[in-house]
This record gives sequence, structure tokens and C-alpha cells, in this order.
Amino acid sequence: MAVKYRLVKRKVSDLKGGEKVEKSFASTVYNSNVSLEKVCNLVAMRSSMSSADVKSILDSLSVILPIELSDGNIVDLGELGSFRASVSSSGAATDEEFSVAKNMRRARIIFTPGKSLREIKSNLNYTAIKPIVEECDKPHLE
Repeated sequence: MAVKYRLVKRKVSDLKGGEKVEKSFASTVYNSNVSLEKVCNLVAMRSSMSSADVKSILDSLSVILPIELSDGNIVDLGELGSFRASVSSSGAATDEEFSVAKNMRRARIIFTPGKSLREIKSNLNYTAIKPIVEECDKPHLE
């Protein structure tokens, strides 16, 4: 199976303050969302746990992750990857002038995929989805 994409037109400037030109960019076309229920069923099929057990574990993980990240820890989930909190701020002229209220911009949660997920990126195949254009000579009347 391949990752589907379509081409979209965007006006971009190659130079700061330069004239904007229209360019084509790839935009991923997704098939559907895979629900938590389906993920739990798929994991249960590959293990000795029930889908309810898997859901319970994932629910617990969603409680534990924020607690550990708030404590400044990196949460390592083995082959799946790891989660860590990151912050960004504006600069202050001196240490004394820096304040959280004035300089801290935002916090982010960063996911770093494990080896098997990283390897997927280099092995992906791509399929272009052509836009469907309907041509008709007369307007459709009902």
C-alpha cells in the first residue's frame, strides 16, 4: 500500500518580501481514521489480552504521560518511541531580566519515533491522486 497525495497550489515567496509565485505542493490524502476501539481489537488479536485490557492500559498511559512530562521526565516507550516536553522563549538581555511571564512563549510535547517507525519513512511508496473534474455542456437540472 502506498501513501496517497494530491497536488495543491500555494502562493509562496522565495525571498523575504519578494513577489509571491504559485507552486505545487504535495498534500497527504488519508483513507480514514483508525478508532481506539479498532486499535485495541487489533492489539488484542496479537496478544493474550482482551481489547478491554488493552484499552485500560492505554487509558492509564494517557494519565501517566502528563504526570511524568510535568515532572520533567522523558517517557521512553521502547520501540514505539519517546515523549518529552519542550519549551521555547524569547531572549532577554540578562538573566535577571528574564521572566516566565514575559519571555516564555509556549510548551510543546515532542514525540520521537522508535527505530521501526523511523524506518517506515525511508520505505514509503507514494501514489498521486488525480483530481476529478467533471465536464458538462449543460447545467444539471432536477
